Amino acid sequence: YLEMKFGNAPSDALPQFELKLKDDTKIIIDGAVDRLDVFKKDNTVYVKVIDYKTGSKTFDLADVEKGLNIQLLLYLFAICNAKDDKFKRSIGCENGDTIKPAGVIYVSSAFSAFDVKYNATEEEIIAMAKKKLPRSGLVTDDDEIIKEMSHNLKNRYLPGVTTNKDGVITKNSSMSKEGFDELEKQIYSTIEEIATELKSGNADIAPMKIGRDYVCQYCKMKPFCRVDLTSEG
Repeated sequence: YLEMKFGNAPSDALPQFELKLKDDTKIIIDGAVDRLDVFKKDNTVYVKVIDYKTGSKTFDLADVEKGLNIQLLLYLFAICNAKDDKFKRSIGCENGDTIKPAGVIYVSSAFSAFDVKYNATEEEIIAMAKKKLPRSGLVTDDDEIIKEMSHNLKNRYLPGVTTNKDGVITKNSSMSKEGFDELEKQIYSTIEEIATELKSGNADIAPMKIGRDYVCQYCKMKPFCRVDLTSEG
């Protein structure tokens, strides 16, 4: 499924996602999923959310803990908790079926340059380019689901997943169902905390710095904050 939108328009695939604060204030979230992969086993539909980026993008759980880069995971959990019957049927759900997370993946088109032989064919060049496409993300630790949701078990299709000649799968970027459940609670808690702060009027100019960069470096609202990114104070 491509370009799956969250919103209140009749053409949107999924209604706006809502969260409630303790005082019953609603937080309404909309957006669009670039690509959604699904796989059904018994009474469970597994979903994987994929986001295509023109620049470089790396998934890091440490960022999520700071409240950063939670968009993909938020979309994933919104889909897993979908109540709209029309949407659920559209991805293969039947009565009584549940939706569970299979992963989130960033796919970047900003691959590095590489050398090719002067007589390389078009097919060979394309194959080499595919190997250079950076992918980053988090996938389920269920080997069966990983196998069913990938053309093959190569890192260019699933980040951090490899297999040896005996078919044994190695994963360095995976999470259990229980881990995804805890991550979901953490993200909802973070969103509620941010929304509560904003509602209370707390909008201090205090940009977070990650490494050498500020998170507001490309923010369109920067002129209103008048934040000076050249200053350490």
